Amino acid sequence: MIETCRFTNLRSQSLSFNTDNLPLHDYHIDGETRGADRPHMQDHGDWQSYGYMGPVTVHLEGDIVYDTTENYITARLNMLDILVPPPGRQRLRRWGTLYIKYTGQTYEFAGDCRLDGYPEIPLQALYPSVSPFQVSFHVFEPHFTEIGTGRRVLV
Repeated sequence: MIETCRFTNLRSQSLSFNTDNLPLHDYHIDGETRGADRPHMQDHGDWQSYGYMGPVTVHLEGDIVYDTTENYITARLNMLDILVPPPGRQRLRRWGTLYIKYTGQTYEFAGDCRLDGYPEIPLQALYPSVSPFQVSFHVFEPHFTEIGTGRRVLV
């Protein structure tokens, strides 16, 4: 379903997911809506009010897979270096851009984002060159921009 998923940070470093070394198991998006409740005074229900699309959170779950422990540790450290800004740069609102391309689509979709939490990449003693990961991106707008046309779409 997902052909490519790539995060590019503000230092122009990229990390591609759904590759041989970072296969994805799960990909889902949590979105929110906002509105101002306007209750009927002394009556049931609310008056109709305007609704707004809020930010979305893109959750990626997969595995880090390498042949040797040394290559795995190098890839794990590189992944953290790309995803998390160095000290002093975390105060920036935008940490990078998330690019998603679905299978069969001509264009990629892009959205400015930051991480929604620390990436979960537990070390495993049983299989030292393989471990699961979970990364969540907080995308500021509900609409992604289609690269090539500029069209804004919900993904």
